[in-house]
Amino acid sequence: MSTILIDSEEGVRHLIEEIESSSLQPPFLFMDLEGIYLGRLGSISILQLLVPPNPIVRLLDVHVLQRLAFETKSTTGTTFKDILESDRYPKIFFDLRMTRMLCTVTSGFVCNPSSTFNCWSSELASGINYYEVKEWQAGKEAGYMLFDPLKGGSYDVFNHRPLDEAIVDYCSRDVQLLPALLQAYARRLRGWENLAINLQSEAEKRVSLSQSATYNGKGQYMAQGPKGIQYCSSNGSRLTFPMSLVLSPDLPQYCIMMTETPEEMVGTSTPTSTCLPEASTELVLEKSVALEV
Repeated sequence: MSTILIDSEEGVRHLIEEIESSSLQPPFLFMDLEGIYLGRLGSISILQLLVPPNPIVRLLDVHVLQRLAFETKSTTGTTFKDILESDRYPKIFFDLRMTRMLCTVTSGFVCNPSSTFNCWSSELASGINYYEVKEWQAGKEAGYMLFDPLKGGSYDVFNHRPLDEAIVDYCSRDVQLLPALLQAYARRLRGWENLAINLQSEAEKRVSLSQSATYNGKGQYMAQGPKGIQYCSSNGSRLTFPMSLVLSPDLPQYCIMMTETPEEMVGTSTPTSTCLPEASTELVLEKSVALEV
C-alpha cells in the first residue's frame, strides 16, 4: 500500500478537498496517531489517515506543521479540525481512548465521539489471512525496534526528519488493516443488534472516561475488551450513526480500495514538499492492491 507524507499547507488543502469531494459520501476516515509518549503529557508527531476508495495512506506531519495541520483552510474554508469535529464523517480507530485524550489536550480539538467507531471495543476474530498477518507483524516489529525503549529504541524517532523508512512502513501498517477489521467485526455483529447497541454504549463510556482528570492510559487493562455485555439488556436503546452504517449492507462499498491510483489523483494528492525518503515518495506512482477480506 502506497504512502505519502503531508508536511505543507498545500498538502493539507489537497487532503481536505479530496475528503470533501470523495466519490463515497460520507467517506470513512480510518485513523491512528503516533508520537512521543502518547497521553496527557505527550505530543502528536504523525496522524495516519486512510480514506477509501483512495488506497494511499496519508501521514499528516503534525510535528512539522503543528497547528497548521488542523487549522489550514481549504478553498471551501474547511479545516481538518472541522472534519474531525464534524458528526458527518465516520472516523474509525482501533482504540479511541488515548487518541481522543491526546487530541483534546495537545491539539485543541475534540474528535466527535458521535461519529466514531471504536474497533477495539468490538474486537473479535478478524478473518485476516495468515500471510497478511505475518507480513504485517514483520513490518510492525521493524518499527518497534526503532522506537520502543525496551528494544533499544526511542520515541524521538517519530520526530526525526526525514522519517526512517521503517517508521513510515510502521505508521502505514497501523491503518491499512482497519477496513478489513471493520468488515470482519461487522459480519460477526450482524444479527446481534443487542450486542452492537451495548458495544456502542461501552465505547462512549470509555471515551468519556479518557477525558476524566484521573484517567491513566498506561497499563495492561488497556488491552482488555468489554466483558459480559453480550448478556446485558440494551434497555430500549437504538443503534445510532456510525454503528448503524457499520452494520448496514452498504458497508463494503465504503471499505473497498481502488486497485490502481489514477494519474490525476496522484497529481492532486501529492504535497508540494515531502520529508519522505525519495524511494518512498515514488511509491505514490505504483499500483496499490486492496486487502481481501
